[in-house]
This record gives sequence, structure tokens and C-alpha cells, in this order.
Amino acid sequence: MPYLKPTLPFILCIITVCWPSNAQAQVDSNLRGIKNLQFKKILRTDSLSTRETMGEFPGRMLEEYGFLSYSLWRAQPTGIKLSVYEMSDTQAAFGLFTQWRLEEREAS
Repeated sequence: MPYLKPTLPFILCIITVCWPSNAQAQVDSNLRGIKNLQFKKILRTDSLSTRETMGEFPGRMLEEYGFLSYSLWRAQPTGIKLSVYEMSDTQAAFGLFTQWRLEEREAS
């Protein structure tokens, strides 16, 4: 992927079967591998306790789908915000992605 369009919202679900202990390092490494863009971490949390929403989703929904962590990044030079949801397993990540797609269709 050479670049991302700044007009499109991006949500990335990290799909894991076996949760690696260095998952955040993998996210950092993967983002550094995208040519022509630099990513700055704005926020990272693994707690839903004080938030009603986390990025695009209600906290309760994320909890149901196996939430592990959330990070928000800004791509430079485009200014695009990238939300990364790390879920407990592939079914959880797929469920969250499906919810997002349904909401996108309803909004259209």
C-alpha cells in the first residue's frame, strides 16, 4: 500500500489467534513499513473502565467482542487518523469488523 487517501476513515483490526506478548511492537513495526507515510501514536490503552466509547465503538460492544487494546495514530503528511483495535481472537475481530461494516452501510 503506497499511500492512504486522507478522505477515507481507516479502521484496522489486528486479528490474532494466539495473542503475542509483543503485539504493540508488531503494530509499530507494520506501520513503519508503509512507504511515504510516518505514523505518530496519539493514544494507546488497554482499559475500557473509564470510557463510554473507544474510537468508533461503544465500550460495551468492545468488551463483548474480546477487547484487548486500542491505539490511535496520525499518518503524516496526510493527517489521516488510524484506529487499531487489538482483539482476543479472530472471531472477536471479525465480529467487530462486521459491526463496523453494518454501521457504514446504514450511514450511506
